[in-house]
Amino acid sequence: MVDHFLDSDQIKLAPELQRQKTSDIISTNRLKRNVYTMFHSFQADNSSAPVPQEPLPEALDDLSKRRLRGEALNRLKACFDTRPIWSRIAVEYETQLDDMTLKYALPCVAYFANNGPWRTLWIRLGYDPRTDQSTFLYQTVDYRVPCKL
Repeated sequence: MVDHFLDSDQIKLAPELQRQKTSDIISTNRLKRNVYTMFHSFQADNSSAPVPQEPLPEALDDLSKRRLRGEALNRLKACFDTRPIWSRIAVEYETQLDDMTLKYALPCVAYFANNGPWRTLWIRLGYDPRTDQSTFLYQTVDYRVPCKL
């Protein structure tokens, strides 16, 4: 029988990599990604934190450099005017914008909820879903089915 697990003592690194920490090895050749998404936590310990009101100036500058500011931004604003909370898939379907355009335009009109009842949803800047009881419609339910071994 073949042993598929590697012993970490048997792995030898090149001399130039041995001086670095192993956590830095992967990121040495990767370019920095400049996406200016604002994240907000809806955990109990963050309950008094205000939601983002305005987009980051860098996000607007980046959008202008990519020449995406006109029609794409207008479509997104119209989308978030009709409803304050959207999933990325729903925004993509509603606006018919491509993935790269959304990547740079969404942070200019919305912030991303990274946990809580609105986890993985985009929320209009300046809108706090905790203050409006009707936002229960937009809450996500995360369920996972364990796989059988």
